[in-house]
Amino acid sequence: MENKFKSWLSVCTILLLVMQMSLSTSCNDDLSAESYYTFTGEMMSDFLKNHE
Repeated sequence: MENKFKSWLSVCTILLLVMQMSLSTSCNDDLSAESYYTFTGEMMSDFLKNHE
């Protein structure tokens, strides 16, 4: 019985470690220069009127 308990404990420990590794990763917020944009202050309706 104790051998079965130890095996379950080791399996649960391994699963916990794997889940912890997958949850502790984060996203990379470094964007490339092509992804940057600036707001020009022109609304969409004004843009469409000016570029008809």
